[in-house]
Amino acid sequence: MSNRKGSVDARIYISERVEILSKGKKGRYVARFRLNRMTTTKSLNTLNLEVARKRARVIDGQLVSGEYGRSDEAVESLADITIRDAVTKYVAQKRDVEKRRPKTIWKYDGTLRDFAEWCDARKLTLVAEMSVRAFREFEAFFAKTHEAKTTHCVMTIIKGLFIWLGPRGQGILTSEPLAAAKLSKPRARPKYKPSKQHIDAIIAKANGEAKVQLKTLAMTGLRVNELANLRPVDVDLAGGWIHVRLRADWQPKTHEARDIPIHPSLLDDLHSLSKASRPWFFRGLRAGSRVPDKMNDRRLLLYLQAIATELEIATKRENAGIVIHSFRDYFETTTVNSGVPQFVVDAWMGHAGGGTMGKTYYGLTEDVSKGWMERVRF
Repeated sequence: MSNRKGSVDARIYISERVEILSKGKKGRYVARFRLNRMTTTKSLNTLNLEVARKRARVIDGQLVSGEYGRSDEAVESLADITIRDAVTKYVAQKRDVEKRRPKTIWKYDGTLRDFAEWCDARKLTLVAEMSVRAFREFEAFFAKTHEAKTTHCVMTIIKGLFIWLGPRGQGILTSEPLAAAKLSKPRARPKYKPSKQHIDAIIAKANGEAKVQLKTLAMTGLRVNELANLRPVDVDLAGGWIHVRLRADWQPKTHEARDIPIHPSLLDDLHSLSKASRPWFFRGLRAGSRVPDKMNDRRLLLYLQAIATELEIATKRENAGIVIHSFRDYFETTTVNSGVPQFVVDAWMGHAGGGTMGKTYYGLTEDVSKGWMERVRF
């Protein structure tokens, strides 16, 4: 169905209760659902499809739990909620409804509990007592011992709590106390740009299973956490595929499954690994032990840093040096330079959004996907 000036009003179903669609000239997403026997439309305040999906899932969770559309009396009764109680509810929302990753939950929980302790010390106990002035005071306090990027990240999390409490979220507060507190993203520091020479030298110097792990990162674009959680069943060497799958005990960052074709020059390396009697495709090795265990991204990072140092390649982000994520950057750069369309690369890498509708409408078949991978010149 067409709406304004030829734009397409395509419905995307989130659940049996909620659907999303883009509206208007800019294509801003809205959620549509039934509430009290009436069709209700709510703006999701985003042009990004993946962000819209996440916000729609929150609405779906609220509809299921009965929290959506509370009466004014209920809102007023919750206006005296303490900051600590709000933190507990917000973290539970991220964990139980939005299904955020454990690492993300740990970050939110730690950040917000530290903020709540700071507020307690200044006798700020209720969310209704929060002000822009107090917010800026905490920002100045935190910035004394942390870098600008970390400070910006922490303040964004805190502001997100109060947005969630306000009219755009749960409606516990009738207004957003931090609406006037604008956050400016700090300038990005110089970033290491991985070259083929550096990546090839590091892989050549690596040994054992770590060598295959680093090569797989470079030739698949997998996140290191995704690599560590691959099971033998997820690596189809006969068919030439790596499957990133959602499981009850683990999910990828974007909560979406995807399939990545295995590059021909990587197949032999993956075949060299014995998959007998182990739950994980890639293994780690505990220090001082010969008993194999699950691959550990921290130990792989330390191993990478040791090799890079020997090769006189800078390490760590603060030094504009190589990190594990550099292999993911290398994969994207190499595939795009080989002529692979960006939305195909985004599909392989599991990028959220990407600023193109290709991910939504383009049908990437298995044969086409493999064909593009075979063209890549690693």
